[in-house]
Amino acid sequence: MIIGIDLDDVLAQSLEAIIEYHNETYGSALHRNDFVSDKYWEVWGGTKKTATEKWYDFYQTDYFNRIKPRTDAQKILSQLDPEHELRIVTGRPTETTKITELWLKRHFSNNFLQLHFVNLFPKDGSSGGKKSNICLEHNIEIIIDDSLGNIFDCAPHVQKCFLMDMPWNQTSTLPKNTKRITDWHELSETLTINNNKNELWYDNRYEK
Repeated sequence: MIIGIDLDDVLAQSLEAIIEYHNETYGSALHRNDFVSDKYWEVWGGTKKTATEKWYDFYQTDYFNRIKPRTDAQKILSQLDPEHELRIVTGRPTETTKITELWLKRHFSNNFLQLHFVNLFPKDGSSGGKKSNICLEHNIEIIIDDSLGNIFDCAPHVQKCFLMDMPWNQTSTLPKNTKRITDWHELSETLTINNNKNELWYDNRYEK
């Protein structure tokens, strides 16, 4: 199967890094649970434009370079890699291509067939891309993301969505083909590999 995987806060512990960066750079006292919105200007103040500028500044720092993978992501993806086509579908801008490629190579070797940059928040303030376009263009069947907006955008075009649980995506309403997961371990229980038939299917015993 063709699986599209988000990078920030799905593969990478990006929130922890941006909190450390913002607190030490701007003297704030932010904590994980403060991020009840993925529109960061609603969390730390300012405008969408200034929040985007902060992100672009963050991309140039060692805080960004030191982002760690999420627990178990490397292990589980290495199990999926031989049988399935894995693609990164990230909201990052193309300006981060080189550093993102280096980070993936360092932590995930050659797990991924291709890296797609959607550029959700262009620096010039224009409208960003949509992950659903990548899903349609590359026949992605499963999408794993932490953004409610991306899940609702992609759900009509894929077989299954997995929403990585984060403070900003709490809701009682999700698309019917979407399952909330707390971590990669829970995802591995739901996604089962049939090594004999080279298939991946959903184990409904773990659906809630």
